[in-house]
Amino acid sequence: MKKHCENCSKEFEQKQDHQKFCSSSCRTENHYRKKFGLKEPFKAELNAYQTETITDDEKRLKTALNADKGIFDRLLDEREARMTDKIKLAQAEMRIQMLEKEVEDAKGFATIARELAPALAQLLTPINQPK
Repeated sequence: MKKHCENCSKEFEQKQDHQKFCSSSCRTENHYRKKFGLKEPFKAELNAYQTETITDDEKRLKTALNADKGIFDRLLDEREARMTDKIKLAQAEMRIQMLEKEVEDAKGFATIARELAPALAQLLTPINQPK
């Protein structure tokens, strides 16, 4: 049996005898509409609000909100740049630490080479050559 929804007036196929609404969302909307004392469905109220003309105060508020959004976006960009700089600084510090370790290792090898150089020179020189 065809019936009209009590909330949105859309025609729907009634599956049960007591069914008054086309969907559960329409039934929920109707409940809240009655609870808040609204005469029109939410969608109708929203459409009416959207089609009203915007006052000068609303325009100023919208401009201020857009300006605040722009400032917020710039602050986020600045924060991201600072974080990127911190990451680059940390990477540079890690490279410096690695280079310092390599220098220490090279100094250790140089010390060993200086200590072994006379012994190696003596082993490599032929016995028959005059000194």
